[in-house]
Amino acid sequence: MSTLIALEPDNDMIPMSGNYLLNPTFNKGNYPVWTSWNGMVSGSNYQNQRGSYGKGIANWLHYSPIFNQGWSTYVGNQFVERKLKYDNPSNYMNVPYTAVHGFYDAPTDRVMKLYGADNLHESGLTEQRNNSMTRASSLTGAYAGFSGTPRVVSNTITTSSGLLNSNSYSAYRYYFWARHEWTQVVSVPDAATSVTFGARIKIAEDDKLKLYNWCGIYCTQDVYNASPLGIGTRYVNYFGIKNSSDSYTRPTGTLTGDMAEYNWNGLQNTSPPSGQNHYYFTPTTTHVTEHAMLDDADFDDFKRVEYTFNLNSGTQRKMGFTLYFAESIGNMKRANGDLTGGFQVFDPTVKFG
Repeated sequence: MSTLIALEPDNDMIPMSGNYLLNPTFNKGNYPVWTSWNGMVSGSNYQNQRGSYGKGIANWLHYSPIFNQGWSTYVGNQFVERKLKYDNPSNYMNVPYTAVHGFYDAPTDRVMKLYGADNLHESGLTEQRNNSMTRASSLTGAYAGFSGTPRVVSNTITTSSGLLNSNSYSAYRYYFWARHEWTQVVSVPDAATSVTFGARIKIAEDDKLKLYNWCGIYCTQDVYNASPLGIGTRYVNYFGIKNSSDSYTRPTGTLTGDMAEYNWNGLQNTSPPSGQNHYYFTPTTTHVTEHAMLDDADFDDFKRVEYTFNLNSGTQRKMGFTLYFAESIGNMKRANGDLTGGFQVFDPTVKFG
């Protein structure tokens, strides 16, 4: 797991104006930990924090392929408060019960910190076996979250040599990642031709990424085929942050076959039917642009990172914006002992041009 880092208020960290993301400073009082349901829609006034079903972040969608509690999935994040309304413990005697547990009656800007599970949580549930690297390999395109489970493997640099069917954790360590994340689906203005995305990010000096783990932000544009079913194309623009000793090159360009299906699968970036969760999406063709793969050694303190790309043309477009932590599946064993590292994010931003 990741260590908890205290954060001093920083008056220079003023949220960006003109941001199309909702709740970018995580100040709606939400504080989900450990588990949540994939693709659950949580509106702007969402406050519920209790139980395995009702935990979420207002305006953000959770996704993870690692099932750690029945049908709910792994949440690897903490929230570091930038301002403390009650700085004297004696004040807790005179504030509402929820305030004692961190749910203050006034908005509090937070930094989101994502980290890995360090465990596959092999629960033995037949449908959700987390040690089955080919889980859901027959499912492509967009499909409802309750009609099947997502693939364990979210990213890979190769699917050759039968490694997906291997029982060797050393092989998984070098080639496969399970990615957990928080997403927003953003409506693109009809006149927009480009988008700039980014955030203030930090990898603390005493919390660097474990070798082979990486993290960052990616944007998706999806094209769905009504016929034949099970066909879909995903356009991905991303930047990543890696351990400074990591030398692997992630696949980019146009991916097809297994390489498309085992890279950048996750949630569909369109609105679901009323009252339902967002669908899973496994592309059969993926167009991937890597804008940068940065070293964690360069982010001891917060720095704003932004990149711009051209949008696909059209009207009534949707775009997915996602904060992610990609954990090496070979690292997901508690016997390894060392920490996964932590990815701190403040004020994620989307701007259209």
